[in-house]
Amino acid sequence: MRNFNRILVPVLFLGCLWGLYNFFTGQQPNQIDRQLLEQHAVSVDAIKAMSESYNADSAKSFVLNKLNPYTIKDWSAVTFDIDLLESIINDIKDRCRKNGVDPEIKLGIKFYFVKYPNDFTVPPYSAGGIKNPDQTYKNKHSLVMVSAYQRPKSQVWLDYDYLTSTSQNQFPRFDTTQSNKPLNNKTGGYNNGTMSPPPYQGTFPSSDE
Repeated sequence: MRNFNRILVPVLFLGCLWGLYNFFTGQQPNQIDRQLLEQHAVSVDAIKAMSESYNADSAKSFVLNKLNPYTIKDWSAVTFDIDLLESIINDIKDRCRKNGVDPEIKLGIKFYFVKYPNDFTVPPYSAGGIKNPDQTYKNKHSLVMVSAYQRPKSQVWLDYDYLTSTSQNQFPRFDTTQSNKPLNNKTGGYNNGTMSPPPYQGTFPSSDE
């Protein structure tokens, strides 16, 4: 029994230290809300049917080319690395915690459907507007993630610039007045997803088999 206590006391001590570290740094164990996941789940058959419906809509599944309209197949999916997603989410949460944001306010990420330009060398795409653009992405569609929040009793998700947020201005608006000035590498959102060409028959699911 004495030997057991010798082991138990250091373990409990280390556990307390770890708990205090998480409390003061804002790092919490990953929490999985199974009920919430279930409420938003979509079946495989439903995803496949919606993917096929999207693929059948030529205005969405083909790039509009003035010389040969609807002859270039567009991307059908955008994949984001889970480490990138986790870093964005953790950064947003951490800044809100440090700024004393009301926990009743919901935080979110809004996905904007976007289209890449035909020319990456002109403003606002040049000079860091789009970092390291892939020339094969010209005129193709993609997604951009932007931080958003929702106040209690509201159904509206509003964009905000979390990178400039402070305790005095927790949800600052994006500065869109710099469009005609040299870019200063401001970050408005995150893309950097790996765009996928259409899988077999252009629809979900994709496979390497």
